[in-house]
Amino acid sequence: MPGEKGGTHEKFLLHDVYHVLSGYPPVTHGEMLVSVFTGGNKVYQSMDWVIVPLLQWHIGVPAITYAKSVTARGLLYPAAYFNALRRGMEMRVNLMDKWSWWDVIEERLEDVRVRYNILPLDPLLDGTHERPSNLSLV
Repeated sequence: MPGEKGGTHEKFLLHDVYHVLSGYPPVTHGEMLVSVFTGGNKVYQSMDWVIVPLLQWHIGVPAITYAKSVTARGLLYPAAYFNALRRGMEMRVNLMDKWSWWDVIEERLEDVRVRYNILPLDPLLDGTHERPSNLSLV
């Protein structure tokens, strides 16, 4: 646990906060979308968060050093990808700019999402719904 000896440093938990706020699940496709969502929310070096997911989870190149074994091919669903980017860009708060979750830890998740202008997931655009098998991912 963060704060315990050998525990994860608090700054690495921000990725999980992005999962919770965005609503993207911690599964392979959700990892791709939360990365793009994060890139949309960043001001500096945002393209790292937008391009690396394409390498890691669409082309299958192990681009993230700590997740070399977590690669996939063909996960790009353009509507979901660009919707995730848009959702991150629409946020009113940049979580990587001196933001602290301790300021909102006791608030209801939905209230935080509204205050930060985190657009709701769209089942037709978010890529987390079941797609017909004849629908191409490219």
